[in-house]
Amino acid sequence: MKLSWLNGRNPRVPSPLLLLSLLVALSPGACTGELDTPQPQRTSETLSTLTAPVADHHMHIWSESAVAALLRIQEVVGQRLVDEGDGALTATEAVAALDSADIATGVVVSVAYFFSFPELEIPDPEERMREENDWVAAQVARHPDRLVGFCAVNPLVDFAPAEVDRCAELPGIVGIKLHFANSDVDLRDDDHLERLAGLFGRGDTLGLAFLVHMRTRAPDYGGVDVERFVEAVLPRAPNVPIQIAHLAGWGGFDEPTAAAVAAFARLLDEAEVDPNGRLFFDIAATAVPPERAGGDSELLAQIEEINRGVADAVRALGVERILFGSDWSAMSLPGAVSTLRTHLPLNEGERARIMGARAPYLP
Repeated sequence: MKLSWLNGRNPRVPSPLLLLSLLVALSPGACTGELDTPQPQRTSETLSTLTAPVADHHMHIWSESAVAALLRIQEVVGQRLVDEGDGALTATEAVAALDSADIATGVVVSVAYFFSFPELEIPDPEERMREENDWVAAQVARHPDRLVGFCAVNPLVDFAPAEVDRCAELPGIVGIKLHFANSDVDLRDDDHLERLAGLFGRGDTLGLAFLVHMRTRAPDYGGVDVERFVEAVLPRAPNVPIQIAHLAGWGGFDEPTAAAVAAFARLLDEAEVDPNGRLFFDIAATAVPPERAGGDSELLAQIEEINRGVADAVRALGVERILFGSDWSAMSLPGAVSTLRTHLPLNEGERARIMGARAPYLP
């Protein structure tokens, strides 16, 4: 029995985890101008007394229209993501999930890039994208004391820059979510890099943070992709937080993710790569609860190896750059907290630091 989704199956068309697990992003309110916090803010509560993270930096919500798009996407990927008849996943449900884990603040992300999924021809993708981003902003407005939101775009479509500009004016939106695999971004394509660099520069000018699902569809994704991103794209947004989802993978921890982490860790040793301390990594959907093994000793060994890899990655990147995220609703929020507290081989100081971290884009 193999943990296929954890072992980094990397088909040309994305797997469900890669689709579901990075649909989201973050935000607190319309954000313009520079953000001045060079590291994650820490709660004033003594870290050793924390029993839950102060914020979940990676959650998903979507409208009924997005569910319809997801039903079509799952026909392409060949695996079930949602069921016929499923409704919207709302901000109220996100807040209930936060309450279930005693977490005060959540970052919810739009999935508006669904409507520009390259393998589908969805009518009026630009209008559908706008509607989805507007829906997320309206949902955040229902719980402004608990949630912040991220718009989402496919960075390769011609209307992406205009949508970034528009999202900067939406109440409750503090950033832009990009999903490289869903949008079929190729970090080895110079044209793709140029488009990304332009969007990052635009976001920097507008004071919008970025949440990035970095992992692409390339079967040999790894260090070269990170190097090209760091060289061509990262310098265009020196003043806003950039959050790399899933420790630069797409969930779990496998060899391509380890290669990406190693490249980031090496490049971060060079001060000029991130002089303002704006680069962060979330751990959403990376560590795995041992119960998933169901008593299978081989599977349990795989899970323990994955969790060791996640802990090693946290240390390699620097625990001060790590943000807690659950990837809700793809993952249980209380389960994600429990896994961090009891199954990730970190010391108490490292766990407390992650649980106490608040990204600079949070209010």
